[in-house]
Amino acid sequence: MPDSVSIIPPVLFGKNVKLEKNTTIGQYVTIGDSCVIGEDSEVSNSVLWKNTHILPNSAVNSTISGRHSILCKKNCGAVVADGGLVGERKEDPLLRSIPIPNHN
Repeated sequence: MPDSVSIIPPVLFGKNVKLEKNTTIGQYVTIGDSCVIGEDSEVSNSVLWKNTHILPNSAVNSTISGRHSILCKKNCGAVVADGGLVGERKEDPLLRSIPIPNHN
């Protein structure tokens, strides 16, 4: 974990969680297995199920994300289904490069 990560308890982490530099996690956050929190991002009052990816420069608050979700920019009070994408895909080159998973 980079030195620039700030964790404000209570926080619960699953296995193989990746926190990139300049992230702030907490309070009241549960992060599932294999989630990635991008650099310069904040997560608070949220539950992120496994394989959720928070893209860099994002703020996530009071959000529940389903498995294999991708969140970016500002998300507040969202409930995201499995495999969901929250953000402006058409305006974000990084989002356009990420394939949307098919969970049929």
